[in-house]
Amino acid sequence: TPVGDNNEVLNSPVAAISLLEYAQNYVDSYRVAEEAGIFYGSFLGVNFDEACRHHCRACLPMPHFTLDGAVSSCDMAYSKDTKFKDLIFGEWKDETKEIVYFPDRINNLRARTVESIAECVECEVSSNCGGGCLGEAYYETGSMNGIRPDHCEAVKYLAEHLPRNQGRFPLHHP
Repeated sequence: TPVGDNNEVLNSPVAAISLLEYAQNYVDSYRVAEEAGIFYGSFLGVNFDEACRHHCRACLPMPHFTLDGAVSSCDMAYSKDTKFKDLIFGEWKDETKEIVYFPDRINNLRARTVESIAECVECEVSSNCGGGCLGEAYYETGSMNGIRPDHCEAVKYLAEHLPRNQGRFPLHHP
């Protein structure tokens, strides 16, 4: 169900389905695409190509410049005034024409690994999940090491039905 900034349910003409239901339907679509020689990816299985410790580039972190001069690790932190302050790891200083980095935030981003997320430590598919999307989990839990249980359930379903660790996927995000 789509939610707004205060977790209020938004009115939407789009019918909401659970991530597990999406995953179940995705498996069928994946197989049809595979038979046609087409790669059909999903954000839920983005790390099924090889083992990982992080879900996405936000934890490396890879820089994104925002329009107001922030250096963000995540698409969800799109300005200096974001509520995702922990995802901003630098700032452009116009007067000196340089970027000032925040080492403590960089270290916190890099520390979000499957070894630091309690739910991932014993999870049999954590090395192909990486804890899920940092931005989404942080939004929903307020924690850098938070997870989305519905994401975990869907990824575990995909792991039961799709191949893993067979080479890089032809995509570049996250």
